[in-house]
Amino acid sequence: MNLYCTKVGESVKPIRTLLYWTQAELAKQTGLSRATIINIESEPWRMTRTSALAIFSVVVAETARRNRLLNEATSKPSVDWHELLQDLRLTNLKAWRRILGSSEFVSTGLIPLLGGISFVATNAQTTLPVETHQRLSTAANEALRALSVKLCNIYEIEELALDRFVGKLED
Repeated sequence: MNLYCTKVGESVKPIRTLLYWTQAELAKQTGLSRATIINIESEPWRMTRTSALAIFSVVVAETARRNRLLNEATSKPSVDWHELLQDLRLTNLKAWRRILGSSEFVSTGLIPLLGGISFVATNAQTTLPVETHQRLSTAANEALRALSVKLCNIYEIEELALDRFVGKLED
């Protein structure tokens, strides 16, 4: 039995939680069945190398996708922050209150809603001050970096790289 595979199996639910994925979403992304995901989460020793590689591969692809989305969006002159943060799944209300401060939400037209963050225009189109746009961009980048660090810690590797992961599987 590969103890690292079992550890990866134990980490499936925490990883899903970090990515804000359901079991069904993870199953769809990996090509594994939802029943397989459920079995791995309830009995981590059932994790196979193939399943571990499938899950790791989609985790790496998802973090890269989120980084690419943020870079593409913030390189444009205007950003639909509501849509972008939902796409990035960076909608933790407490985190954004700390980043922007609750009074700034209202003054910029950003209104927090239960279960996430929602941007509501006070007129036809809300324009954020440049400083707020920069703070949002910086905070989103930091959140994605923190996500990568947490994932590296879970996988016990220095970077989210396939060769590092395969090396751990083979040890």
